[in-house]
Amino acid sequence: MGGTEIAPLIHRGAGSVLLLLFVYHTVYWIHFFYKKYLVPLKNEKKLLFGVDDSEFALEAISAAGGLLKKCTDIKITLSYCAPDRDLTFLAKVLRNYPEALEEIERVCTLEEHDVLEKARNALVVSGVGEAGLETICESKC
Repeated sequence: MGGTEIAPLIHRGAGSVLLLLFVYHTVYWIHFFYKKYLVPLKNEKKLLFGVDDSEFALEAISAAGGLLKKCTDIKITLSYCAPDRDLTFLAKVLRNYPEALEEIERVCTLEEHDVLEKARNALVVSGVGEAGLETICESKC
């Protein structure tokens, strides 16, 4: 018993067992992920889209809107989280003109709101109703 006749059978059997265990654990992981993470999202019916001022973001929002136009009971939030602006150098240069610095901050805020409006319009044009749309614009995200 053993030797060159039995060793291939043992290896084939061990390989089969390992393959079956791999398949079992993969199916278990997918089932767990679905139950733990995807089902609650499906039940809440909420979506959060982060947008920026790129053309790609508007195209992605339009495509998502096309997929979601039949969903009437979904709440969609558009978020533009701006990086914290480093205006320290500009503040030093404009220290005698604080109103100019305030104007720059105001213009930046208007640009952020403009990006959110473009994303909102892209969703509306793609067929999503305005009733469930919300926008968030925050600094320091």
